Amino acid sequence: MLELADIFREYGPAYRTRYGERMLPSHTQAMWAIEHGRTPMMGGACYYCPQCTAYHDSYHSCTHRHCPTCESDRADRWRDRQLDHLLPVPYFLVTCTLPHTLNPRARSHQKLIDDLLFHTSADALQTLARNPEWVGGTLGMVGVLHPWDRTQGYHLHVHYLVPAGGVEPTTGNWKPAHPKFLVPGSALRTVFRAKFRDALKAAAPDLFAQVPRTPGPPRGSCTVSRSVMATPP
Repeated sequence: MLELADIFREYGPAYRTRYGERMLPSHTQAMWAIEHGRTPMMGGACYYCPQCTAYHDSYHSCTHRHCPTCESDRADRWRDRQLDHLLPVPYFLVTCTLPHTLNPRARSHQKLIDDLLFHTSADALQTLARNPEWVGGTLGMVGVLHPWDRTQGYHLHVHYLVPAGGVEPTTGNWKPAHPKFLVPGSALRTVFRAKFRDALKAAAPDLFAQVPRTPGPPRGSCTVSRSVMATPP
């Protein structure tokens, strides 16, 4: 079976020769780890079988978080552990996406933009959720960053898995939300856009000045939908 490591070993050197100066160090490190996983470069152990008198070399995996070979089992175990934490309530999937006009800046300043995306989108969602008109409490949620779309094009967005309810700030009691509605997506988009704009301007004014001005400001998108995993198994 063809693995990502096989592709990197075959085409990685030529790719880095052509594009290496434009690659982030983290990308170069990931390619190196995946290419050399389960090879003598990673070290390993030698096992001896007394019955057949044969020696067998077993090399260490790269354990890099982006390696599908090394991390698939660990990801499955992590997912199974999270199922134990699910509440007996419906769940919502909330997605916040940056406008594509920011893609060039986002790719060249990943640490900053990724951090701002997480913090401002979560803050926007919590701001609306604390409004008694919607939830009236503080949400618990798990966020996952996705930098690509289904065609592997750059498409920076974050997914949140959110239970339908929150903790009331004064009493600490659970306050259920409507099982089919969490917060309005249009309002979430507006608040998220404003918070991200202000945070980027404060954190990196020079970078903020490079954002292209378009007729009608570029808008990221936010969607709120019922999750297919509505209740724990």
